[in-house]
Amino acid sequence: MIALVGGDVPCMPYATFGTAELAESAVRGLQDRRACLLGNHGVMAIGSTLARAHAVAVEVENLAGEYLAMLSAGLVPQLLDDAEIQKVVAKFTDYGRLG
Repeated sequence: MIALVGGDVPCMPYATFGTAELAESAVRGLQDRRACLLGNHGVMAIGSTLARAHAVAVEVENLAGEYLAMLSAGLVPQLLDDAEIQKVVAKFTDYGRLG
């Protein structure tokens, strides 16, 4: 679910590994998000624990696989607009919690 990331997943441009440029790109991509895609590197995810960061990374990979499967089947994924994503993210803050 995209809400786990905090909204859309930013796709950042390529930068050479180990450089300040890559680090700065990652920081920009993670602004107000829990994950981003670093060009030619892959997903970067954060969380309050290693397990939570891993869960975010797994969900991004899952969503990417679903998106690719839809495209390869000739389907057009229905993307949510910014307003709907914000509603979903807001509702997700207590999703699955009792009372």
